[in-house]
Amino acid sequence: MYAKTRSPRISQRRGAFTLVELMIVIVIIAILMSFLLVGVNGALKSARRVTCTVEISNLDNAVNEFQREYGVAPPSFIILYETGEGTGGMPPDPSWGVDTSTPFAVASGNVDQYRRLSRSAIRSIWPQYNFVQDVDINGDGDTTDVFILNGAECLAFFLGGVDDRGATTTNDHGVNWQPTGFAANPQTPFAPSTVVSNRRGPFMENLDGNRFVDSDGDGFPEYLDALPDQTQPLQYFSSYDGTGYRPRGIDGVAGNSDDESSVATFVSHYIKANGAGSGADPAPTSPSTSWNPKSFQIISAGFDFEFGSGGIYQEDGSFPSAGSETYASSVVRDTAHESDNITNFKGGELN
Repeated sequence: MYAKTRSPRISQRRGAFTLVELMIVIVIIAILMSFLLVGVNGALKSARRVTCTVEISNLDNAVNEFQREYGVAPPSFIILYETGEGTGGMPPDPSWGVDTSTPFAVASGNVDQYRRLSRSAIRSIWPQYNFVQDVDINGDGDTTDVFILNGAECLAFFLGGVDDRGATTTNDHGVNWQPTGFAANPQTPFAPSTVVSNRRGPFMENLDGNRFVDSDGDGFPEYLDALPDQTQPLQYFSSYDGTGYRPRGIDGVAGNSDDESSVATFVSHYIKANGAGSGADPAPTSPSTSWNPKSFQIISAGFDFEFGSGGIYQEDGSFPSAGSETYASSVVRDTAHESDNITNFKGGELN
């Protein structure tokens, strides 16, 4: 009897994926990559948010350092006159002695009030300032210029100081600004570093020269935050030692030359309680109902590069309900642009 032999089984090995299987693999990889990219982008955005928040905290410290040096925080609006008041007779107009010719020299029936307020601000910082002298502040060879600085410009100027007039390199925004602090002589603080080497400041270390912009072209720049491709400069509002914020200037009307905001649509600093009625731009019920009521506010526009309108930001970290606030010129406040604003009083995004 013969044993039955079995023929060996031949293994059928597949040489490659089918087209359908390959497509499935590609789809799975794409899905995994999308999850990975979302995670990476989220982490990158979070890191940039932290960087901006830390820098605003450093600017806050720099303002406090300025205050320790001079006894007061920088103003968020000032007029700087190159022409002194002279030593006798009628002073030149405009000058530190009189001003009836700047855009708002006559406002609310009060002539010359902005010059007097600016002079008072300089005197509070440098009590011995020599208002008689002519000073070429911008180094253009004359002493007849008048400079109107809003809050964003005040932040850059008072923390950075006088420009290094010998610098010739412009940054990516076409700005040539190399801050050198102020002369230690309180009578002539605006003297350039080429004349007076003993300086005070700059008060902010590691200022990035490529983030200076000059929105109004007056030669006094603003400073951008650290967010990539930012277009809006940091806003700075002073409480003037707790006497009250003035984001829309002394007249309280947005859109005039004395606005402390450099963005026309950003009409208010942040407050906790609004004493203005519907149809009017916001105003705190008292100086104490502003955020940082006795110091200052520094505000970044955030990732959307939009400030919004400003106004009430509540203690619980929320805004009034959408569409519930109407400002002057029939503007309905849209807080969608404000939620990602980064401030020194919140220590991160508002919402």
